[in-house]
Formats: sequence, structure tokens, C-alpha cells
Amino acid sequence: ICLPQIMNELGIEWVSFYNEIVPKYAESLIYPGTIYVMGINNTKVKAILANHSIFRKGPEEFKNNLEKIYRQLKEKGIKDFFVGRKSDAEFLYFRSVSKEKKKWGDRLDKISYIETFEKELSMLESLPYVKFTTLEEYLKTHPPKETVYAENISGHSTFDTWLWGMGRERLNVLTD
Repeated sequence: ICLPQIMNELGIEWVSFYNEIVPKYAESLIYPGTIYVMGINNTKVKAILANHSIFRKGPEEFKNNLEKIYRQLKEKGIKDFFVGRKSDAEFLYFRSVSKEKKKWGDRLDKISYIETFEKELSMLESLPYVKFTTLEEYLKTHPPKETVYAENISGHSTFDTWLWGMGRERLNVLTD
């Protein structure tokens, strides 16, 4: 609940996170692409929602999940829909070009992950209904219309777990 205020103070205009974090959209395949997240002291920040569950098992399942969403959107007459490909910040550390030793939570430490990501992008390029955009461009044309309150439903939500648990969000991992 402090994050929107901190982001406002730092001049950060938007954040991206998974639709599953918003209880109202946790089980939804179709959800608004942008929302406002309300924090303490009447602060709010723009948020772009990304669907975490459609990316889990590689390019072929990703394509099947996209096809399923596309069919549902078409049935509902929705012509414009945002699907975000998001990775957590700690996954962006690239061990294969670093002299540092492996940190817990590294996702890009193997060439196979890079190859899988490349296959996902190539598959997306081949779909006639997919158009690539930047988050800034999307926000310009799709401003948030709904406000939700920030909730902490993460599996690593307790302060003790954040300091000492086994999750990627541990303080020592993030500071490393």
C-alpha cells in the first residue's frame, strides 16, 4: 500500500504486474489492460496488467492460450486487447555475460531460456492478429478507467519471509 506513494515521490509513472494479483481479475482470462492502484495518503499509480498463467509452459502452450483468448475476445466483439509479456526484475540479471557468480532467482543464466524466449517472440510475429507495442504507447491510447486498492497477496508477503525466506524477493537477493 506504500508503493503508489513511493512511486509518486520518485516520479515513476507506471508499474506492471500480473492480473492474478488483483483478486477481482485473478481467475479472469479477460481483464482491463490498465488500472490505477490506490495506495496510502490518496496516492495512486498507473498499472499495466499482464497475464502470468498463459506463459508458463513454453511457446506451444503459450500459442494455444493466446488462441483461446483470441476466440473469446472475438465472441465478445472485443477487437483490442493487451497481453503483456512480463518478467520479474530479478529475472533480468543475465549471468551468462556477467563475471559475478550465480545469484538465486536467475532465470537468464542458460542459453536454453534465451532460445525459448526467441521462439516465443517468433511465434508471436507469425500470428496475424498480434501487434507489438511499448507500454508507454499502450498507456497513451488506453488510459486506466478503474481504480483498485493495493493488496499484498504474494507468497512472500511477510516481513520475516522477505528478510529470511527462500523466495526471490529476499532482501539480500534484491540488493545483490
